[in-house]
Amino acid sequence: MGLDMYIHDQYGNEVAYWRKFNALHGWFVKNLQDGVDNCENSRRITREDLEQIIYILKAVKQAPLSAQVLLPATSGFFFGSDEYDKWFMQDVHESIEKFEKMLDVVDEDHLYYRSSW
Repeated sequence: MGLDMYIHDQYGNEVAYWRKFNALHGWFVKNLQDGVDNCENSRRITREDLEQIIYILKAVKQAPLSAQVLLPATSGFFFGSDEYDKWFMQDVHESIEKFEKMLDVVDEDHLYYRSSW
């Protein structure tokens, strides 16, 4: 049980997966779901969306204390830790890599975010 997060293409193929990275989930809800957290597909992810989240993640990587402002924790039932610790930073590093790979396909594939909790 807990927060599972996916990016998938228009055919339902999983492109990326996270578990309990609630700060990233909050970013998706705010920026791609109009603030509605209902475990449904987001609007289509654009290149600009990817570039924005990569920029934020790299800024947090460079200055971890900025995470509380740039990528704040989101609380929820079984959403995981709200600490900005080594696990949070590991999620930041891994997410940069995942999103940079998506830049190669975002213009051809339709990508969507979806969570389950």
